[in-house]
Amino acid sequence: MRNRLHTLIIEDSPEDRMTVSRTINKINENSLILELAYLEATTLKEGFERLNSNQVDILLLDLSLPDADGMDAISKIKESHPALPIIVLTGNEDEKDSIRTIQAGVQDYLIKKEITPHNLSRSIGYAIERSKTAKELDDLRIQQAHSLKMATLGEVAGNLAHEINNPLTIILGFSERILKILKTPETEKEIKIKRHVEKIHSMCERVAKIVKNLKSYSRNDESDPLEIVKVEHIINDTIDLCSEKFKHANIPIMKYEIPSAEIFCKDIQISQVLLNLMNNSFDAIQNLEDKWVKIQVEQDENFVIIKVTDSGCILDEKIRKSIFSPFYTTKERGKGTGLGMSISQGIIKEHKGSLSLLDTENTCFQIALPVVNK
Repeated sequence: MRNRLHTLIIEDSPEDRMTVSRTINKINENSLILELAYLEATTLKEGFERLNSNQVDILLLDLSLPDADGMDAISKIKESHPALPIIVLTGNEDEKDSIRTIQAGVQDYLIKKEITPHNLSRSIGYAIERSKTAKELDDLRIQQAHSLKMATLGEVAGNLAHEINNPLTIILGFSERILKILKTPETEKEIKIKRHVEKIHSMCERVAKIVKNLKSYSRNDESDPLEIVKVEHIINDTIDLCSEKFKHANIPIMKYEIPSAEIFCKDIQISQVLLNLMNNSFDAIQNLEDKWVKIQVEQDENFVIIKVTDSGCILDEKIRKSIFSPFYTTKERGKGTGLGMSISQGIIKEHKGSLSLLDTENTCFQIALPVVNK
C-alpha cells in the first residue's frame, strides 16, 4: 500500500510548475511506496488560500515569488503552519542560500535543474522524517521542561505543606481543648460555641488530610517499596486532592461502593495515574452542559477493576488509536499538566496491570490491577 501525500506547489513560473508536476506524475506512475496528490499556486497569497482550505502534507516552495521575498515567505508560512514540512525549490546554486533556508526551518532544498523523480521522492521522504523528528524533539523538550516544573512544584508543595502543618496542628490542639471544656454545654450560647468549634475542628482535620496527601504526592517515590494498600484508600486520597476544583466547576464526582480490595503497589504512583485521569476528564467536560465524573470499582478473583468515566465522548477514531502514544496530546501547548497517557500506561504495566480506553458511549478509562488474595 502506497503512502498518499497531499502536496502544494507554490511556483510562479509556468515552465517550472510543469517540470514539477511532470516529475510528480512520473513518481506516481513508478513508485511502489509513494503517491502524490498535488495542488498549485502562483503567489504566496494564493498559496495561503490553498493551505487554509485543503489538507496539505508537504509544501514545495519557490523562493522567488512575485508577492514575497524568499526568506519572508518561509517565515510567514512557518508562523502560521509550524508543523508543515517545506522543500525549497530554487534556481540559485549558492550554498549559502541553502544553509540560510535550512536555518529558517525548512526541511530540504532542491536546485530546480536537478529535480528528478528520484531526487524529489527522496527529498520528500527526508522532509517528512525530519519534520516528525523535529516535532518529537520539540515535544520531548516541552515534556522535560514540564517535568522540571513539576519537580520544582513538588518541592514547593512539600515545603508549603510543612509550613501549613505547623499552625494547623496548633489550631487542632486548641479546638480539641475547647471541645473538652464544652463537653457538656449548659447554655444556648455554649451550645452555639461548641457547634462552631466542631466545624472548625472538622475543617482543620480535612485540611490536615489534604496536606498529608500533598506531602506524599510531592515526594520522590522511585525508591519506595511495593506495599499492600487498600484500593479505597488510594481512591479517597486522590479525590481529596482534586474535589475542590471539581466542586468549584460544578462537576459532581460520583463514587460508588468500593469493595475492600487490596493491591500490591506504590500507592503514590497509582494515585498519580488516577489524578491524571480525573484531570483529563475535568479538562474535557468543564464546558459541557451535562458534566459529571463517575468512579466505579469491581473485583474478581484475580483483578481489581477501576473505571473512571466522564460525561464526554471521544468520537475521533484517530484520537482513540493514538491516545497512548508517546508525546501525543489533544490539549493546546502549555495546557497539559499531567503525566500523559503513555506514562500513565507505563506505570500501570509496571504494576503488572493494564490501562485501556473502553469502547463505550461516554469516555471510560479502565485500570486493571492484580488483587492481593487473602
